[in-house]
Amino acid sequence: MTDTVESNALAGGRRARHRSAWRLLLVRVKPYRWTILGGGLLGFLGGLASLAQPMVAKLAVDTIGQRRSLTGPVALLAAVTIAGALLSVAGLYLLSRTAESVVLTARERLVSRLLRLQVSTLDRLKPGELLSRVTSDTTLLRSVSTYGLDHTVNATFLLVGSIVLMARLDPVLLLVTVAVLAVNAVAVLVVVPRIRRA
Repeated sequence: MTDTVESNALAGGRRARHRSAWRLLLVRVKPYRWTILGGGLLGFLGGLASLAQPMVAKLAVDTIGQRRSLTGPVALLAAVTIAGALLSVAGLYLLSRTAESVVLTARERLVSRLLRLQVSTLDRLKPGELLSRVTSDTTLLRSVSTYGLDHTVNATFLLVGSIVLMARLDPVLLLVTVAVLAVNAVAVLVVVPRIRRA
């Protein structure tokens, strides 16, 4: 009984820490939310353009089979490819710039706080730990605050889009791909714990 109560208390504590970490992250990101949204939208549109490329390539192949002019399909394929690349790069630039701004703001706040610490408090803290907080921890904030949020949402939508597109183009290929990924996932789930134990 006490074990169950303790495990529930630990799980509740972990959930509370997880929620407070998300709240803290959202507070740090809030001033940049529109830029992050814009970068994510550009990246999403670039992903949609790359999803459209197989359909346009199929159109080009069908045109060859019908012995018609390839000028239109090849021009369309080039336009979709270039547009996708430009949109993805523009989104990546916006996210990178925003991430650096988030890191700069966090470092400025940390350094300002460190400079106002009392000498007795500063003597108790390890210099390496302080340096790690200002450099490494804020660098992690860069990847989590912008790339992590946007890429998670975009990857989910693009994964669903890829599955739908593959099912439409070639259902057999989709089944083979899903089977290979399932075998790979099972292998990883079996092997990784053994590697960890070793």
